[in-house]
Amino acid sequence: VSAAGREEAELLRYYCETHIRHAGNKPAYYGRPFVLEDWQWENIWLPVFGTGRTGKGGVFERHYRTALIGLPRDFGKTELICAMMLSEANMNPVRMGQYGIVAYSKEQASKILATLADMVSQDRDMRQLWDSGKHEISNRETGAVIKVFPYSEAALQSWHFNVLVADELHVWKSDSVYSAIRSGMGNVDNSLLLAITTASEARSGFLWDWINGNATEGVKSILDDPTAYMWWHGANDSDNIESEKVWERIAIPSWVTVGRIRDLRASMRKRDFERYT
Repeated sequence: VSAAGREEAELLRYYCETHIRHAGNKPAYYGRPFVLEDWQWENIWLPVFGTGRTGKGGVFERHYRTALIGLPRDFGKTELICAMMLSEANMNPVRMGQYGIVAYSKEQASKILATLADMVSQDRDMRQLWDSGKHEISNRETGAVIKVFPYSEAALQSWHFNVLVADELHVWKSDSVYSAIRSGMGNVDNSLLLAITTASEARSGFLWDWINGNATEGVKSILDDPTAYMWWHGANDSDNIESEKVWERIAIPSWVTVGRIRDLRASMRKRDFERYT
């Protein structure tokens, strides 16, 4: 991360922690400033937003155009992607900018849009800039839109996103939707595809192919893409998933404790529990 990159990431962080507040259904956090925890800053925010250089006209040019983040269940994925989206859209405004979130189900899409709208409603400056509608949030000054999309190749045609968040890739069936997204973003300056997900149930499907590569399907591994970043947090294949020492290593958010993981284990089959750790 260069000095210019760290400055860029810090500016976005300042906006986030000054203007964005927690949303959702957790009373202990609702309405509090969205202050990044160390693990969010060091492993997600700083590398995604801060890797790059200053380009023509003093504009920061990001190096990573794609990021894949893997997190266990209840690690605050929805709030984090919403905070990242709003920080980028407000600090680096683009006239008629296109910001999208692809969710596999209508229910998840509605949840994400509601979280975005809630965050906007809690800040005076954002309320003055953004209108929250049923299917999108639009900027009165720039004409930019933040819109949620269903998991559909057809729905993404003709869209050229500045930032696109792909949610829960573990249920994506093939690379068709991903390919539609990438083709539309190819010529967009400084575009960012941010994918965030839990683990998949089986070692197959698009997420598995994207990480490991699948020559038969023509899917290249994200690990072979120099403009892509991946961070995956959770238990390793060699870990004893029943060990509380492993749980201690996993429990990096302030709101996740070994006791909470213990309760989760008691309520789930081992196969299901492995996916969420």
